[in-house]
Amino acid sequence: MRGPSDWRLIGFLAGVCVAGACLGTAPHLAYAQAPAYAQVPASFRIDTADLPDQIKPGQRVIGNLALSVVEPGDPPYTRPFASFRSLVDPQVSVRLPAGQHTPWKWPGPHAPGDVLRVAFTLDVPLDAPAGPAEFQFQVARHPEGEGWQYASIQSGEGPASSTARWKTEVVAAASPVPDEGRAAVPFVVPGMEPPAIDGRVSVEEWARAGQIDGFVENLHGGAPAAATRAWAGHDVESLYIAVVCEEPALSEVTSRTFSKRDGAVWNNECIEVFVDPQADRASYIHFLVDILNQRHDALGSDYYGYNPDWQSAVTQGDGQWAVEMAIPFLALGTPPPEPGQCWFANLCRERKVVSELSAWRATRGSFAAPGRFGTWVFDSLKAFLEAEAGHVAERPMELPQELASEAEAWQQRFTAWRTRIGVMDDGAAAREFGVLAGELDGLRDEQDKLLLQGARIAGESFCVARAWPYERFSGAASPQDRPCGPVDVTLLQKEWLDLAWNMTNLSDRPVVVRCTTRYNQDGHGAERLRLGIPGLQTIWHEALPVAAADGSVVYDALAPRPAGILHIAPGQTGQIWLSVRAQEAGAAALSGQIVIEPIDGSPGEPVSIPLAVHVLEAALLAGRSLHTFTWNLLMPEFCETRPEWCRAHYEDLAAHGVDVAMIHRLRMLGGVKANVDGVLVEQPDFAMLDRFLEQTMDLFDQYFLTCDIWEKGRVRRDFIGLDFESPEYEKAFKQWLRLVLDKLFSHGLTYERFMLNPYDESLDARCRAIARWVKEVDPNVRIVIDCSTPDLDEARKMDAFTDVWMPHFKTFFPDDMKAFHELVIATGKPRWCYYYSEGSNDKLQDPTRHYLAKFWWAFDVDLAGVAYWAQQYYGDPWYRAAYRNAYDTSLVYPAESGPMPSRRWQAWRRGWQDHCLLSLARERCRQDTSSGSLARFDEVVDGVVAVPGDPNLREEARGWLKAIVADGP
Repeated sequence: MRGPSDWRLIGFLAGVCVAGACLGTAPHLAYAQAPAYAQVPASFRIDTADLPDQIKPGQRVIGNLALSVVEPGDPPYTRPFASFRSLVDPQVSVRLPAGQHTPWKWPGPHAPGDVLRVAFTLDVPLDAPAGPAEFQFQVARHPEGEGWQYASIQSGEGPASSTARWKTEVVAAASPVPDEGRAAVPFVVPGMEPPAIDGRVSVEEWARAGQIDGFVENLHGGAPAAATRAWAGHDVESLYIAVVCEEPALSEVTSRTFSKRDGAVWNNECIEVFVDPQADRASYIHFLVDILNQRHDALGSDYYGYNPDWQSAVTQGDGQWAVEMAIPFLALGTPPPEPGQCWFANLCRERKVVSELSAWRATRGSFAAPGRFGTWVFDSLKAFLEAEAGHVAERPMELPQELASEAEAWQQRFTAWRTRIGVMDDGAAAREFGVLAGELDGLRDEQDKLLLQGARIAGESFCVARAWPYERFSGAASPQDRPCGPVDVTLLQKEWLDLAWNMTNLSDRPVVVRCTTRYNQDGHGAERLRLGIPGLQTIWHEALPVAAADGSVVYDALAPRPAGILHIAPGQTGQIWLSVRAQEAGAAALSGQIVIEPIDGSPGEPVSIPLAVHVLEAALLAGRSLHTFTWNLLMPEFCETRPEWCRAHYEDLAAHGVDVAMIHRLRMLGGVKANVDGVLVEQPDFAMLDRFLEQTMDLFDQYFLTCDIWEKGRVRRDFIGLDFESPEYEKAFKQWLRLVLDKLFSHGLTYERFMLNPYDESLDARCRAIARWVKEVDPNVRIVIDCSTPDLDEARKMDAFTDVWMPHFKTFFPDDMKAFHELVIATGKPRWCYYYSEGSNDKLQDPTRHYLAKFWWAFDVDLAGVAYWAQQYYGDPWYRAAYRNAYDTSLVYPAESGPMPSRRWQAWRRGWQDHCLLSLARERCRQDTSSGSLARFDEVVDGVVAVPGDPNLREEARGWLKAIVADGP
């Protein structure tokens, strides 16, 4: 059985069934009665199909199709379906339910010659193998009492059939983020004669050293304006480093002098050397030499207590300056390296004369980023690969009989790889190093899967693995979970970061574990009290199972666990979340440990995970350029009886980036009565509105007021009690609106803090009438329209009254809606978008694609707001059996103390924060008019938006953006 691939995002599989089975049976889609149709089959012809010839794993494909009706069928065929499948591995496939198409249902009946159009967004599976694949398309109907029936389609290739097919090719995804050079490894060759440390870098002296090429601009990875070359070598006593810095503006260089050791030499032209002999991505040693040969050394960030003996010399001239260094291994606290041994290291340059930072391995921000150092392999790349293979071979592979065939196949591949290495010389191994190292990494990953499966079968007790928090969790360990390596992150001030781990109980008895963060574990016996990390806010959550609309269980709710206690049943996997937030002040670097330990005597050692958090000076909200809104209602009686719960609900909205709150007429404004002349005979009840505004004006910047005077196409008679078309109704409505506006103004709201939606999801004549009445009462009131149309005449009529356009997300993709969006853009008015549920099974939506990725897309198309219909409760989101016919859109779960977040709600927060980060980074790039950084920024964003299913790509881009925010482009 196929397991999910690493970081695989599979939300689009929600609600999908095989052909001939139900693809979702929302009752409002079924025919009310079973008419006596003749069951005439239908046929269509595909006139145009806009589909790509090449695609990438994780890519979002937008398809536009135009179909001519040849025979409409009776009853009509109204529902389009699209799918994708790999021809290399047919198990890799995605079929979209009708709700993910635009339109998702064509109104019938149809006539021969009619042209029907459909647009769909389809995300290519992240594990799609390279090679041929195909898109498929069908048109179906589902008469009452009948199974699914499919029309005949002629696509222009071959005879007509029930499925139209188009060939495509899956190609490897290329990261738009500048190359990190992860596979580049320099030689450091033994046996060299110690060079004279005089700053004169000669070919003869450094001939047996390894040359370190490829210095890049540190933020973007591009070519620096001034080149840098370096060499490294060693003997049994010392590590030797030489660096030559081209400097065309050498005569313009000015430098500060320092009277004491360890001065701020980074303020001058300087070279920085970072070495991590322990190869633990944490315990690095730092050496700096400036153009005046002034030196600085530090053990990590501690330079007061670390002052070893080492040598350096500098020369200047001929448009360059050079430095030579000799650092004894005794000063590094390590013996001379063995052949094949690796360190992590980096060489960096600060060029002050033109403010340019470059490095051998770009860190995208602070140079002191051991997680982004490169790898130095000493003496022999072949020896390194053989040593790494030896570590793989040393791992015990005593697997149960159930895995014998898989283990044997793996062993054969591993043996073949080692045989290839064994017959290579050092030169051949060096030339093919990147390929060989990648193959070995793949073999190690396969071994990890087998060992995890074997441990589970053998009944071992406890396993912890890092998980991607916004991927749907099934309650079982994934073979692709990552090992628990150190956590090294960079945060804006007030930014939340979510981390997750899957913990599998491999034994036959319950296991209880405790998860904590701790600081300064110094062995003095007080570790139990060193909880939390000063300057870092932390919240533990456990992923809880809840009911989806289809009756399945999904781990969507995130329950707070202040003590970090997790109880795991035998054979089960639990997921723990750690959310951390950097405060607005305090240390720029915070560190500690994440400790996960069994506390019930279960076998297994505690897991200690180093945690390092780097806090930028920039604040999250400084980059806010997007309004966010969720259609959200609370029942009036509940607001009266539980005001503290409602306050918690509103605070939760604000904490997730929502800055626009809803004022709904039904909930907060009530109805009014007018006499036959249109004169109000009673005043509106504004008590609930008063309480709501008093509770929320410190939380929200704006309010979205919806009139909501329609119910399924009919006027709500409880509102005014008159005929909508009459002059008396207009008169009464205007009186009511004037009272509402006066009430808003009395609370201190200005025109900039609220907008009015006259008629939800409409721009017809009735909607325009209400908008016109609003403008006649007060032309300064902003009108927001949450609708769109391909009829440009209708759009222009509505635009005369519209201040903010907010069309549905899906309307941005069909060909026949492009003219509408061009019209809106031409007006210069703010553009928002909203999106809604895609059927009743929203808990099965992929959190990354459906919630997080929307914000990157919104940034890319320059929207001013994103809204979601609807976060409110349609029934109880915990228990769906009693509410099978209701939407299941809520992003939070009601608990007695307040709302509890969902996995999808946390993904929304991550997306909103990413938008703030994008805005900050773009502004920094705009300030740099000479380097092309803004074009590079656009390229990176476009690349991430095009492949929303790849979280690794987004993580790389996020780190790159933070580096820009930290140090500028």
